[in-house]
Amino acid sequence: MARVCGIKLIDHLNKGQTFQYILAINFVLFVCLSVLSPLPFKAPAPADLVLLIDGSESVGAANFPLISDLAVQVIEGLAVGRDAIRVALVLYGADPDIQFYLNSYDNKESVLSAIRKLKYPGSYEANLGAAVEEVADSLLGQDAGGRAEEGVPQVLVVISTGESTDDVSQAERALKQASVYTFGIAVGDSATAQLEAIATDKRFVLSAPDVRTVARVGDQILQYINGVAQRTIVIQTDFTEALAVGKRDIIFLVDSSMGTILINAVREFIKRFIDTMPIGPDQVQVGVAMFSTTPRMEINLNSFSSKESLSSALARIKPRSSVEVNIGAALDFVRTNMLTAESGSRIQDQVPQLVLLLTSKKSKDSVQQPADALRQMGVLTLAAGSKAADERIQLKQVFFRILQTYSFFVRDIVFLVDGSNYVGNNRQPVLDFITEVVNKLDVRPERVRIGLMQFAERQRTEFNLNTHNTKQDVLSAIARLKLMGGRALNTGAALQYALDNHFQPSAGSRRREGIQQVLVLITGGPSQDEVKKIADSVALAGVLTFAVGAGQVEDPFYCIYLIFSLFFLSFTEFVTPSPSGGERDVAFLIDGSDDVRSDFPYIRDFISKVIEPLDIGFDKVRVSVVQHSERPTPNFYLNTYRTKDEVLRVVSGLTLAGGRSLNTGVALTFMKNTILSPANGGRAGQNVPQFMIVLTGGRSKDSVREPAVALKTEGVVPFGVGVKNADPKQIEAISHNPSFAFNVKEFSQLSTVQERISRNSKNKLWVKASAKCLKCIINCHIYVDILNSMFIRRMAEDLDIDQDIVRVAVIQYSEDALTHFLLNTYSSKKAVIYSINGLTAKGGRNLNTGAALQYVRDNVFTAASGSRHQLGVPQLLIVMTGGGSIDDVAGPAEDLKNIGVLSIAIGIKNAVEAELQSIAFSPRFLFNLPAFGELLNIQPDILSFIKSKMGIEPPTIIDIVFILDGSDDTRDAFKQMCQFVQRVVDKLNIGPSRDRVSVVQYSREPQVHFYLNTHATNQDILNSIESLKHQGGSPLNMGRALDYTKKNIFIASSGSRILEGAPQVLVLVTGGRSQDDVRAPAAALKKDQIVTFSIGNQNADVIQLQAISYTPGHTLTVPQFDDLQTIEQKLVSYVKRVPRQDVVFLIDGTDETKESFSGMQNFVQTLVQKLNVAPNKDRISVVQYSDDAAFDFLLNTYSSSDDVINNVKHLIHKGGKLRHTGAALQYVKDNLFTAAAGSRLLEGVPQVLILLNNGRSGDDVRTISQSLRENNIKVITIGTSNSDTLELQTMSTTPAYAFSVPDFTFINSIVQRVASVLTSGDEIPEQISHCIYCVSIELLFKYCCLSFMEIFFVLFIVGQTLDAGRNIVFLIDGSDDARDRFTAIREFVASLAETFDVGKEKDKIAVVQFSNTAAISFNLSTYSSTSEVADAVRNLKPKGGRPQYIGQALQFVRDSIFTPSVRSQQIGRVSQNLVLVAGGRSRDSPHGPANALKSMGVAIFAIGSRLTDPIEMEAISSKTDYAIAVSDFHDLKNLRQSLMTKLMGERQKGEREIDGK
Repeated sequence: MARVCGIKLIDHLNKGQTFQYILAINFVLFVCLSVLSPLPFKAPAPADLVLLIDGSESVGAANFPLISDLAVQVIEGLAVGRDAIRVALVLYGADPDIQFYLNSYDNKESVLSAIRKLKYPGSYEANLGAAVEEVADSLLGQDAGGRAEEGVPQVLVVISTGESTDDVSQAERALKQASVYTFGIAVGDSATAQLEAIATDKRFVLSAPDVRTVARVGDQILQYINGVAQRTIVIQTDFTEALAVGKRDIIFLVDSSMGTILINAVREFIKRFIDTMPIGPDQVQVGVAMFSTTPRMEINLNSFSSKESLSSALARIKPRSSVEVNIGAALDFVRTNMLTAESGSRIQDQVPQLVLLLTSKKSKDSVQQPADALRQMGVLTLAAGSKAADERIQLKQVFFRILQTYSFFVRDIVFLVDGSNYVGNNRQPVLDFITEVVNKLDVRPERVRIGLMQFAERQRTEFNLNTHNTKQDVLSAIARLKLMGGRALNTGAALQYALDNHFQPSAGSRRREGIQQVLVLITGGPSQDEVKKIADSVALAGVLTFAVGAGQVEDPFYCIYLIFSLFFLSFTEFVTPSPSGGERDVAFLIDGSDDVRSDFPYIRDFISKVIEPLDIGFDKVRVSVVQHSERPTPNFYLNTYRTKDEVLRVVSGLTLAGGRSLNTGVALTFMKNTILSPANGGRAGQNVPQFMIVLTGGRSKDSVREPAVALKTEGVVPFGVGVKNADPKQIEAISHNPSFAFNVKEFSQLSTVQERISRNSKNKLWVKASAKCLKCIINCHIYVDILNSMFIRRMAEDLDIDQDIVRVAVIQYSEDALTHFLLNTYSSKKAVIYSINGLTAKGGRNLNTGAALQYVRDNVFTAASGSRHQLGVPQLLIVMTGGGSIDDVAGPAEDLKNIGVLSIAIGIKNAVEAELQSIAFSPRFLFNLPAFGELLNIQPDILSFIKSKMGIEPPTIIDIVFILDGSDDTRDAFKQMCQFVQRVVDKLNIGPSRDRVSVVQYSREPQVHFYLNTHATNQDILNSIESLKHQGGSPLNMGRALDYTKKNIFIASSGSRILEGAPQVLVLVTGGRSQDDVRAPAAALKKDQIVTFSIGNQNADVIQLQAISYTPGHTLTVPQFDDLQTIEQKLVSYVKRVPRQDVVFLIDGTDETKESFSGMQNFVQTLVQKLNVAPNKDRISVVQYSDDAAFDFLLNTYSSSDDVINNVKHLIHKGGKLRHTGAALQYVKDNLFTAAAGSRLLEGVPQVLILLNNGRSGDDVRTISQSLRENNIKVITIGTSNSDTLELQTMSTTPAYAFSVPDFTFINSIVQRVASVLTSGDEIPEQISHCIYCVSIELLFKYCCLSFMEIFFVLFIVGQTLDAGRNIVFLIDGSDDARDRFTAIREFVASLAETFDVGKEKDKIAVVQFSNTAAISFNLSTYSSTSEVADAVRNLKPKGGRPQYIGQALQFVRDSIFTPSVRSQQIGRVSQNLVLVAGGRSRDSPHGPANALKSMGVAIFAIGSRLTDPIEMEAISSKTDYAIAVSDFHDLKNLRQSLMTKLMGERQKGEREIDGK
């Protein structure tokens, strides 16, 4: 693997988590200077590649073939194809000449042929700028084959031999705006500078001294192109948090004639905006209209209610060419068609309406009247455009005519500019950016005031808010700005300086007059000082803060975004003037549960002391108090009392409401919707600040995060106070920001909290805490890294680093250890990454690894260094070493293990294996790599393991429906059933976006009590169940109830999320047998992946329950309904466990399987249909093998069943003469069951390998099979008659996991058996449902009693699935030697037959006698009732004859009873069973016929007497312990318990799985 170095653009501004409104627009450019070679498991990755080749005279006719040879060299190294890398080529001189487009050729040969035919054009000029613009305008769009809209990266490679004869700056901006990866090959010295300007990064420009040496750069440029295609070079956009804003309706009005590049940029701009907004029908709604000469609506305001669906719909934004546009008509269209209630507009509800117009042309029609019409409606319209000057004038008509009507639109804006060396050459773009923003503002003393300062280590004021009175003066001063220089940044000090010196009255600030204060920070590097606390101070001072990275100021959409955000976030200020003075709404939400009963006086005292300093009055401060436990209980509302004396008197008399537990999330929602509403005295509509103080003494049972966010979105400022057992994380989540969260150990300490709140009150915290804050963090720093720190950095990037989640420390060592930072040094991921980026090699000649381990134990894994070992937080150590230690390693390593540290040992190059083994916590945690370059390959595996230790799993949300037996028979037990449901519900996490519950009652007819979307809280559901009345009635029709539930409850309109992939669960509770058919409705439920549990009492029919259940193991029984509590934990633990697994199909692709390959494809497709394929559920991969193995797709390639099935359908048979199954298994283990390939092995997700094999392997399979078992990979083998049965059993996890079919055309006969294992997640039943029984004569004599028949009843009836009955053949010894005992045999068979349900579509029984020949006594189809079979058996006469030929008899049964027509019934899940009763040794070999029966799916259970050969019995039976022998009748009593244990073992195993043990 090649070495890798990295360049990364990273953000250098603290996120400021205390800001109320955070926008993190985080552009990361991560590029690898030496890209990893394509990994063996990577599928061909797509990219659009354009080659732009210099054809001017600077090349020369003689040298041009060398340039075209370079192009051929590059293309030959790429995976060219319609779905892989597409190629276009342009020659340029005076004009660009397109040779072919991205969609001109579909294969490499055609592209190479076209390149080889290139002819040298020759030209005096080399207009590279015009050529690049032509590429951007004509070659990257969808019509030319470009796939940018599909997320495919686009690459431009420029090959130039000289300086361009035209300007390239415009071309450079076009490429960067379109996110094109641009690389350059400079031949000679003169072309380098311009190519560096055009390239994505100057390191992407390769140089060759002259044309003759240009071929040397071919390999390097090839790595770059493959790096982009394989995403090891990637430009990535990441929005970390959404803005907390109020309700808005926003319409983007887009000029569709702007061209592909601009339209793509607009689409991305809108997507970025959506990602930062709280989208929803009660929050922000977004619409999109497009126009040229005529407008059209693409997305209406009420079309989509989620970010995901809205973002997906943005694909509709596509360019349409037009030479003219009618902006006036477009504005009218928006006003009349989109700003209406029918289209989702909430203008009548006083929700702010905003329109953002994006255009690039002058309007053909008039815009003045339409703009005035929008203004009169109160719609805020913002306009952005480019190019034509007269078009800008029109935009001002739209833009400023709107703004000038709002007299309240005033701002004080200070620009804080990074003047250090980080900005460097970006000075002019920074000034242009500020100028563009200022140009959009109405600058004058009474409206918008502008200030400017710069900073590096120190700060300098350029001009204050009151220095300049006109826009022109401000712009002139900006143009004269000279950067101060400096190598370091103190951003925190600069923020404090701005707050102390610029946002003051003496500097022109109108903060005291209530004018919005705005700070725009433009920075280019990381701060060396503390930013977070200062950012808090700025936020609390009411300053609206934006931060822009110096690297992005050239993006025109950031300017648009900033202006738009300025108006958007504060639009309410235009509509409603601010309150005049001290009006505030203050609501207390306090703990009213039984747990605080003894401490309640402290709570009363706390409320009184907080209220005391407030100026309470109806037009001043209003107060409300609410207690909460399971539900909220108001003591008084905001408009209940008008004076302080009244409020204090009521507070002093408060009594505890009481309750068992806390649902603080429910209470927060109640506060928002009820307490703070206008009906109860809330004045948010009058722009009165609203505050809430939440005080709890325990942990909330429900989630507080979403309700808290909803409160903050409405502008409410919550304080959180936690006492005793309160969860600090919940308190912080509730609070406005972390500085508003308080935690104390005892209620007696509440006075200290009250003092801090009162102190903040004196500092006007109450007034200013509700100020809006926006923070844009944009990446702006380039850092070149070494490989080790790249590995560490990638780990840090992928972990959720936070002081309350994951903490990280880095230590470097050689002879001694050096701490770079400890676990508690940094509190944010960004700070950790900054420090990692600064790592340099420590140096040193020797390694003292043992001393370093001891140092870590004594100095790092300690509370003083930030370790949370005593709190039970997992402690992990990753040791990377490249050589042997000169000191002892074993002792310190053992000490670390003894204190519970999980050590992962990574050895590189010369590391000593024995030392690594000592360090690693177990062999699973050891990696020994041949080269440093391999580090990045194991990073996903280590990351996956760490996340598994953290317990990170996808959220489990379910829809669960309870169907309760309401018939007359359950009248007395109905209350117990309801209480059972309540206890289960109490263990769920109920909510619209969490678990949902429905209840149906049935007897003769079903009746729904509430749907899945009826109730949104646990308490509401518990209350509804409490009020349930018993339905009564008869008979009991379960089938009708199941069918009703499927058709009426498990649908979207009833709240089911079945279409969204949420697990669907049905719990049936019954006290009797159904009188109608249950099989068809149960099958329909299973087909829809609805997991059914059946719970019955002693009166229920167990067989019927198993037929209803998802699998037999999903059936639970209790003696009486009073005992339901004994199974509720089993039910909950299984229901809340998301069934998921990683399944790899390893298919025999040798030449022998070509004809039957379609059968294998059908098998895989059928099995996949029964799984639930999704990223967080089942994952599927397919690998083919012959002499070698190759994957068709990986576990993380496809995320839906349809995608998997479609790709399996189109698989191409691999072919190959040899069959190396062992090597193929090794390939799967090494390349498929890895995190990089999508495996979740280290997260504890079950790993399953299904092998389809058609013959004996040419290599060893034993070693790798054992390795797979040791790695907990379950192996299921499926072979044909050509396969080696012993080899199949060796490879499978247990012999019972080995299945056989005659050939692959019969493979679907076993699909249900495999599917039942995969869908249930249980262990494979070891063919109990298909057993063949060989019973000794002595055992029959002893057990011709009911207890023996009960054993077989358990085996046949309870222990297997009964969807379509079973075929049972008794092969009994009728020889002369058994004549005296034949009566006992006959009675045994008859008594056993009476326990089965014989019928046409049910069980069928046949009897065959054998001695030296075999004869049918009666066939499977002879009798159709149990009584007929029993009577026929009792009338049997012994056949006679000697000796016994068991082999011949088994062959007779195979040929005469288990005929092809009978075997085909297995597809319908009819199990084929043979019971052999043998009284002596066989005179022929039974092995071949027995194996033939097993390969057909018939299963064997053997019991022999003292005269039989025990080895022979074992060979005949399906399992060794299914062969039982007794030496004497008296020994049978000792055999009874062990036999019962064997027969019941499989069922108990299924119960253990459900129990979660």
